[in-house]
Amino acid sequence: MKKSVFLLLVLLYVAGCLKTPANPKLVNINRGGCGGIDKKELISVEFMCDTAYCTFDDSRMNLYVGIMNGCCSGFATEATAEDGVITANITTTVPGLCDCICYYTYTFTFTGIEDNWNYVVYVDGIKKFSGKVLEDK
Repeated sequence: MKKSVFLLLVLLYVAGCLKTPANPKLVNINRGGCGGIDKKELISVEFMCDTAYCTFDDSRMNLYVGIMNGCCSGFATEATAEDGVITANITTTVPGLCDCICYYTYTFTFTGIEDNWNYVVYVDGIKKFSGKVLEDK
């Protein structure tokens, strides 16, 4: 009897220590600033191209997105994480009519995301970026 109780306790302990996947959750969308770039200077800022990539910070995964658009633009953002795919949407709500170009940045922060998830970013309904989430080890 003592032996079976002991085995049961050991099994429960081991089962409790096994890593259980966390439920993915969007915890924040951070909009960076718009660095106004005059049209005349646009040629010298080739390094500011549209981009998307993922980084890990402790238990959080950050999907960084940077896009060029007209200054004075307004955007709506949303993101989901389900079935191994992170989907982020950036939609223009106010077209940029100012006489300059801006580099808009967004960081979508999630918890419960692990390696080998995929991400897809849509800008105005068009698939702009896609890739695999890989944690640097």
